[in-house]
Amino acid sequence: MCHGKSPSERVKLKANAEIPIDGVKVAIDQSVCDETIIISDIFNLSEMDALELVLSGESQKIHFDCLSRGLIAVVCYYDVHRLLALLLRTMLEWDKESAHEGLREFIEQNFVQRTLFQHLLQLQASFNVTSEFHMLSQPHVNGLGGPRHQNLLRGVIEEIRENTAEALYSLCEWGAEHANEFLIDIYPILKGVPLAEKFASHHLSAWICLLKLTSSAVLSQSK
Repeated sequence: MCHGKSPSERVKLKANAEIPIDGVKVAIDQSVCDETIIISDIFNLSEMDALELVLSGESQKIHFDCLSRGLIAVVCYYDVHRLLALLLRTMLEWDKESAHEGLREFIEQNFVQRTLFQHLLQLQASFNVTSEFHMLSQPHVNGLGGPRHQNLLRGVIEEIRENTAEALYSLCEWGAEHANEFLIDIYPILKGVPLAEKFASHHLSAWICLLKLTSSAVLSQSK
């Protein structure tokens, strides 16, 4: 799920069309088309990725009593990102000094980057249960179900937040060579902390990053 909506893919979504999925042609009806377009729009996914989520929702109905195919597809979307966040956290929690050289080079070349730091930092400010529930509850989306569906989503979203936060802190420990760039990114957040008011969660994340980046362990690596 790495690219967004595509006009060339959207025109393929027609009732009674046969769409190849993993080498197998799957016939879709109008309701599948409609749900696929909604999933594609709200999550900015390619139509084929969105279709796979909807079909996954259909196949998983046996495990989710009383939830519709579309609502299960929403859970599947967040669950994929939960697994990705967990994978990223696990990789960055490898001790830099004890990691095998090949693994260390792979992590440094592919993940120890300012763009990833900025993305993880932004997630702490913009991605939470409240923001996601607000998006899903819009009338044109109707992607938020009853208490059971909300509890499932709340658990997955909170786990994504936890894993991305821990990945962010571990990235600080890996990124001694990028410490100055990382500090530049967190300073505006720290300067924006309102006086005499309660910290927001992303303010706390920025403070933890500051402590990590200015720790003796990181400073000694940059020498």
